[in-house]
Amino acid sequence: MSKKPQFDFKRWASNIKRKERAFKKMSRAEKRVAVARDVILAIRAEQIVPATMVYLDAEKMSRTPELPDLQVREALAGVECTACAIGSVFVACTNRADDLTMREFGVASQFHSESRPDQMRKYLSEWFSYKQLALIESAFERSAFNAQVGPNPSLRAYRAAVNFGDEFTNSKDRMIGIMKNIIKNEGTFKP
Repeated sequence: MSKKPQFDFKRWASNIKRKERAFKKMSRAEKRVAVARDVILAIRAEQIVPATMVYLDAEKMSRTPELPDLQVREALAGVECTACAIGSVFVACTNRADDLTMREFGVASQFHSESRPDQMRKYLSEWFSYKQLALIESAFERSAFNAQVGPNPSLRAYRAAVNFGDEFTNSKDRMIGIMKNIIKNEGTFKP
């Protein structure tokens, strides 16, 4: 069994700054494509473990983010996260464009299964519409997901998203399939 390499925070920070500069120059659709690619890379690197019925769970944080001004991406750096579709996209977005502190996110020290889903959707709305987030999450969970803020997708769109998700037998393949769909459709999930 191969051992996971030690996390190199300095190397990570250097790469993040480079990605952040490039991200700022992209269009909104290009940003969604970049985030989808990052989700796939994070899954393959085992930073994100896709799982249904959990927004974001990162109980094994390497640093204790007791400092309220710590950036969310720094708190999650090098930590394996279990996440649904919204949680995975959230992790990838914070690595690209983090301007979100632990205080602003409303988390004192740990991310757990119910880590502020409303704040995640609000943060992600800079790049993804609430309808898109609802469809992405519906495909991943394989059931209709209420956007809760703003207009919801049509019943037909929900069915298409759920049917798309049903094409995959496990969470990992389903998440990668959703992200590849976003990449293929230039930043829009089209089930």
